[in-house]
Amino acid sequence: MDCNAKLWDVEMGKIHSTLKGHEGELVSLHFNSDGDLILTGSFDKTAIIWDARIGDPVHQLVGH
Repeated sequence: MDCNAKLWDVEMGKIHSTLKGHEGELVSLHFNSDGDLILTGSFDKTAIIWDARIGDPVHQLVGH
């Protein structure tokens, strides 16, 4: 298993973006109700908030 999450464009059948930033296995992924932010959690004890439109990290929470 890698430490990345991949967002797919299901209509095109291609990867939209790869969320790279964790050093451990991902254990959770959640979208907010507007669908514009993603929260990932990892065994590396970090949680990262991502901009779902472009796949860039917005904020990293350490020790969670």
